[in-house]
Amino acid sequence: MDNIKQNWFFYRWREKLIAIVLASIVWYFVNQTIVVSKTIPNIPVRILNIPQDRVISGILPNGVYQNRVKLTLTGTRQVLENIEPGDLEVVLDANGAPDEWPVEISKKNLVSLNPDFDLNRHIREVSQPDLVIRLSRLTTADVPIYVVPPKGDAPEGYALLDISPRALVQSLTGPKDELQGLEKSGIALEFDLSKITKEELDKLPVKEGKVLLPILPAWKKIKVPWMGSGYIPMNSSDSSKMEMVFLKKEAFHLHTYLPLLVAYSIEQDVALNPKTAPLEEKGLVGQKEGISYLNLPLSIVGTDLHFAHLIAPHLAIVIDAEKSNRAELPWDLVALASQELEDRYVNELKDNMLSVEWGESEREERLRQYFRTYLSTMRLVKEGGEPLILDIKRTSEGITVENGDRPS
Repeated sequence: MDNIKQNWFFYRWREKLIAIVLASIVWYFVNQTIVVSKTIPNIPVRILNIPQDRVISGILPNGVYQNRVKLTLTGTRQVLENIEPGDLEVVLDANGAPDEWPVEISKKNLVSLNPDFDLNRHIREVSQPDLVIRLSRLTTADVPIYVVPPKGDAPEGYALLDISPRALVQSLTGPKDELQGLEKSGIALEFDLSKITKEELDKLPVKEGKVLLPILPAWKKIKVPWMGSGYIPMNSSDSSKMEMVFLKKEAFHLHTYLPLLVAYSIEQDVALNPKTAPLEEKGLVGQKEGISYLNLPLSIVGTDLHFAHLIAPHLAIVIDAEKSNRAELPWDLVALASQELEDRYVNELKDNMLSVEWGESEREERLRQYFRTYLSTMRLVKEGGEPLILDIKRTSEGITVENGDRPS
């Protein structure tokens, strides 16, 4: 049996070998001539020779158009089966193009980015959806830039207090219709605080509990609509002054006890008054010369040092006893004569600020902003940094103040 197989294999082996070679050659040439069509999406478009007095919305600095095209290619199967969007680029010449440019993409506009593909040899026909590219006249205008609240969180141990300036003006050259829209709406500039490290802020000098971080040139870039995803540097003269002010989170000890005041309501319940519901001198309530105070050493957080020292003698804890049917009474930390204190804060610090770039009116504006921010963010903490929580109740004998439980 083995001899029969061996004899069959070698029988007229030359003719068999020639047949195999010829069949391979025929298969190769037939495969080369099989024509198929394939649709390839997301092919990049590069536009050359844009007239100097024109601009195309969506053009990146490298000349690539932000909108990609979908082409249907007809050619040899061997090439089209392996071709991908990244292997091709469409190159268009805008020299002499009209403002409304109906683009027809042909084989001559295709460039192979893959040296293995010979497009001239293997691509026969190109078809496309309608494509119109608009060329607009260039114009120049001043566009407002607005710094919006940043995203991300400040590094641990710090809180963002200010970004300045918050409004700038950028000289832009671009399509007239789009520039007119930007002149009204402006451009938003958003920073990312998560890109700032604690180590970076720790190296900066601390003044009155604040550190100043100049904004890096790499951050001073804006995105304009007609440049797609591209960014351009800011050219505003005020951009060199851009900076962030961070408040270092510290607790400042209050070298005084805080008065306890009760707000009774005359209109709603005259039966609830200092005689029927007085502050009981027990628990955390102390008395001195008829003045009730919170008998607990406290510190203040969420402010700078100067504010803490200035505000401390004018702080009070006010208990809201408006409704007699409530067993637990709410309370709030109140700064008395806050407007007068704000003026003092501004006058005492306006000549001693971190930034020397601001004018007098801007320094005053910033200081007033700081003061008002502190009024809304200041918090009381006990020794060790634990937040102050009070349990204030109305009993049959009066009003008691005790340490409250921290929410779980």
